[in-house]
Amino acid sequence: MMAKNKNKRKNKSKENKSSKNYLSKSIGRMSWSTFTKFIEDKCKLTGRTFQKIGKFYPSSQICSCCGYQNKKIKSLSIREWVCPECKTSHDRDVNAAKNVLNEGLSLLEKSA
Repeated sequence: MMAKNKNKRKNKSKENKSSKNYLSKSIGRMSWSTFTKFIEDKCKLTGRTFQKIGKFYPSSQICSCCGYQNKKIKSLSIREWVCPECKTSHDRDVNAAKNVLNEGLSLLEKSA
């Protein structure tokens, strides 16, 4: 009896793992265009503005303080960098988020 209970527990954990893998694979299969369409529709429903920026906009290479483009920051392994122009220290993701926001706002201003 005891051995059967242990097998049932093991099977449940395997089922859990396989369902998690299935979910992550399903999410991974969802195309970027489907995702952006979903976000765009949500923005329309909530009365917010959605603005796409260029696919190849170098958001993580541009200093969000002075605008200098550091072309040496192409490797994803570089997580932090210091701008050689204004000496500001940047976290790659935070800096990219600021630049994406600024680029989206400037594109909105140009289209208005």
